Amino acid sequence: MITTHMQFSFVIQTFDRVDQTIKLLLQLSSYKNYGKIYLSDSGGRGKLIFERKLSQEGGKGIEFEYIDNSACKTGHLHMWKIYDLNLKNMFLFHDDDLIVNSSFDAVLKTLINNPEIKYLCSTNKGCSNFLDNFDKLSSQRKINQILKLYFLSHNGNCLLLTGLYTKNPGIVRKEIDNNFHISGKYYDVAMISWLFSQEKSKIVDNSYMNYINHDANDNLVRCLESRKSLKDFIRNQPGILNNIISRLIFYGYKSHRVYFISGILFSFFFPPIWLHLYKKIISRI
Repeated sequence: MITTHMQFSFVIQTFDRVDQTIKLLLQLSSYKNYGKIYLSDSGGRGKLIFERKLSQEGGKGIEFEYIDNSACKTGHLHMWKIYDLNLKNMFLFHDDDLIVNSSFDAVLKTLINNPEIKYLCSTNKGCSNFLDNFDKLSSQRKINQILKLYFLSHNGNCLLLTGLYTKNPGIVRKEIDNNFHISGKYYDVAMISWLFSQEKSKIVDNSYMNYINHDANDNLVRCLESRKSLKDFIRNQPGILNNIISRLIFYGYKSHRVYFISGILFSFFFPPIWLHLYKKIISRI
């Protein structure tokens, strides 16, 4: 066990899942020497429900601070309410995911040995060629690579919002460039793009989150207006590739089929995208 004076804030953001939240609480309880656990609940259920369930699962006596955020009607608003608490050295977890203990141990050690790190996350599937020599890239090239990872990765790899570490959460909303605040359900793409284009940010190779796929995941629920907002954000990034990606994201949206096809056509004249598109298409077959 690592001994350190550096303390962390482990925050679980929950709305309507009790059983999954309890599993994560039980996992995090083994890190009590590293900091404090917070449960931010927008479902208005009260602390007692979670304490009773913990007791039933062998977790009686596990300490956590309950935060009533039932006034938050969206996950986006709930997240920013948590950030505004300014809990130092904060990990923010979604209630339907779990940590990978061995990798998480390594992450804590990394942060303890490198306290200057401001932001840290991992991908959901580990290493990616899109992130090769990432630390040496310019800010804009980092953003470009992150967008490639999100939308051209053939195996669905991407940076995870769940488990995101921020050193000083209270200043994040003010620090992020206004062009990276977008409306809709894909706000995390813009937010993550900005955070990890900054100095003193780090993407770790080994995923420390077990991201749970299920039918209610946001990325599996279509929303045209949110997609349009995402398109505007991507098109505002410089380069032909980003223009093409902003069109390709409308795959499966019948009302924007022509726009999607224009992205395919433009791709014919941009060889760097060919291999990525080929792998992406094959993965869909």
